Amino acid sequence: MIHDKINEIIIQLTHFLRFPSTATRPYATLLPKEALGKLLLTYKVQPELAFHIIRPAYKSLAKMTEAEFREAAEEIRNAVASLRPDELFRFGSRTGFNQLADVYNNLFRDISPEMYALFWLLTLEHLHISTESYDKGIDELNKKVSDQRRKEGGSSRKAVDKEVEKLRKVMENLRKEREIYVEAASTVEKFIKEREELLFGCISVDKDGKSTLSSSFIQQCLLPRIRLSKSDAFFAAKFVELTIKARRNTFFNYLANAMHLVKTVLPIVNICTEKEAVNVGIFFVYLLRHTVNWENEAKLKADIKKSFVSLENESFVQYQHGILAGVFNNMHKFFRVSLAEPSRYESNSIALSNTIWLLNTINDIYPAIKNHAEALVKDLKEMQAEIPENVDLHMQAKSLEIKINGRMKDLSPVDLQKLKEDRNKGLEPKTLETAEKEPKNNEKDKEKDKEKEKEKDRNDTQRKAEEKERIVGDKRIKESGEIEVPSNEARELKRRKIGSAVEDQKDHDSLIEHQKEKILKDRQKESKEVKEIKETNNNTNNTITTKDVRDRDTRDARDNRDNRDNRDARDIRDNRDNRDNRDSRDNRDSRDNRDSRDNRDSRDTRDRNWKDDDRSRPSARRK
Repeated sequence: MIHDKINEIIIQLTHFLRFPSTATRPYATLLPKEALGKLLLTYKVQPELAFHIIRPAYKSLAKMTEAEFREAAEEIRNAVASLRPDELFRFGSRTGFNQLADVYNNLFRDISPEMYALFWLLTLEHLHISTESYDKGIDELNKKVSDQRRKEGGSSRKAVDKEVEKLRKVMENLRKEREIYVEAASTVEKFIKEREELLFGCISVDKDGKSTLSSSFIQQCLLPRIRLSKSDAFFAAKFVELTIKARRNTFFNYLANAMHLVKTVLPIVNICTEKEAVNVGIFFVYLLRHTVNWENEAKLKADIKKSFVSLENESFVQYQHGILAGVFNNMHKFFRVSLAEPSRYESNSIALSNTIWLLNTINDIYPAIKNHAEALVKDLKEMQAEIPENVDLHMQAKSLEIKINGRMKDLSPVDLQKLKEDRNKGLEPKTLETAEKEPKNNEKDKEKDKEKEKEKDRNDTQRKAEEKERIVGDKRIKESGEIEVPSNEARELKRRKIGSAVEDQKDHDSLIEHQKEKILKDRQKESKEVKEIKETNNNTNNTITTKDVRDRDTRDARDNRDNRDNRDARDIRDNRDNRDNRDSRDNRDSRDNRDSRDNRDSRDTRDRNWKDDDRSRPSARRK
């Protein structure tokens, strides 16, 4: 898409202008004063791209003093605060705009200017240095040097020495570059540790005491930077991990934040481009890398101990439940709902394509269990059945299905309900006191179960009665011709599709609750309409009501109007045909008359010529 191409061109241009020097002064001279404000206000550049352009012009955080950092933060705050929400959010519904505008207006109430500046001035090199890549490159260069030395006997010594000297210079440059980046990263790490309280500004604490990333930070910082490029998505995941570690949180706080990000970040896949969907996948691959060893207790606990604060009363079953039922199950629900209606692929092709791109990107970490993989394969097969084979989306779904089937043999089935029960047992172990009370509790439980069964039977009876009334009402409404009522088969098929799409969402899922409420409201409304129809029929002794008479008159008037219009149209058509026939007949007659006149004239001319010839012949003989 052109949006992605423009972003790529600007990103490549900034890298080109910075190369080969990492100094800020040469690059800063290319930009005007107050460049950020001009980019945002004059040229209407989106904030994430504007920050990418002006970031190299600022001094590195590793070399900034406290006064310089606060000055830069104030400059960034003034430029961003001067923006109006309608300049940033020009698309979407009015309700969505109002929500985004509220978040934007409260930006510097929820986040300090220093915290905002810290996020946008940091780069991936400040948080992550791949020393392994540098070591690997140096080892390969050493091998090339050894190979050159072995060739020394067959070629000139000067040529070998020249090539070896060249390789050694490259190795020396790599070592220096690695030292520069490692030193800068350690300096930035020290800079951040001295200001760890800044990182707390992006954390909000709810009424239950749980700390999660604030909406302002997610909307105005994380989401824009994740969408920009792959390296920025990687940086966003590292920054989230940095904030969690700064608060010295436990692994369960990390899982709570991951689950919160799954619910808030994943939905943007429906409105972004394919490359942005891939960036979202990269963000989650790195963010959830601590969960890949959920089956191995030793590896998982070692990883948790290395990165998070661990408590003594935490068990392996609790970890598994938090990973599978908390993070991956919420992720699974989103994908099931996204792939639930493949028949609407023409109007929803972008969202479906982005979902498949995202699933391809996170295939190494999701699906994590066999249950989820089987459900996804089923959805992808239904998608292929609905979408024609010549459509690209069909091939994408087929490719993803093959990839998931390839991983299926390495996945284990997990009963999430049983896992939840095991977790609860682990949290509340049996004691002697509870063991003595257990028979009584069991009797009470049996009585409660009986009451629940009776209540269920009553509800089923009531539901069947309402269903019967609804069917009768649908039949009468359909016979009256007012509205088109779907058949029982169509309604049952739709209900079955919805049920299959959310069959594993039984644990207090908001989507199921919403659908249940909607169905209940529809049934109540339908039963009310049926009762009103019954009362109307009883009161009027099955006579035609005023509304029916009015509807009948309206239908008759409409039919008469349609007949009159059809008659007029037929008359106009007949007149036009008669006129055309008359014109064609006149044209034919005129053509025939013209031809006969021409033939007569030519015949008379020929006869005259013959007579002239006859007169001239005797004179010729006489001569």
